Amino acid sequence: MKIADGLEMLEIESNFSGRQSLFRPALLWDSAVSVLVDTGFPGQLPKISAALDQVGLPLKKLNKIIITHQDIDHIGCLAEIVGGADHKIEVLAHESEKPYIQYHGGLYSNEPNGSLAKLTAANK
Repeated sequence: MKIADGLEMLEIESNFSGRQSLFRPALLWDSAVSVLVDTGFPGQLPKISAALDQVGLPLKKLNKIIITHQDIDHIGCLAEIVGGADHKIEVLAHESEKPYIQYHGGLYSNEPNGSLAKLTAANK
């Protein structure tokens, strides 16, 4: 759903653990920066990619992700998006969330091990 130029609320249906739900991440973009707010449940990469395509912003142009908090419906697809990208995607989160979403060679860990809020995974 278009909110304004450069601001879209994506609608992604999911069936996670037998429960139907609708995930609505925000997408903000201009000619230089594209930001996805939260990443949904694990396994939703094809649906997220299709939703981005529908608004005219292919996944390959995504360059930032903001994580609001570390619940599974907000970080579940983070590793798939960042780990599968052929470009750098910067992951931003509040400092207190970092220990739960720290990137470790393809996996996001829930082991506390740092306090920086800015996480960047350099990809292929």
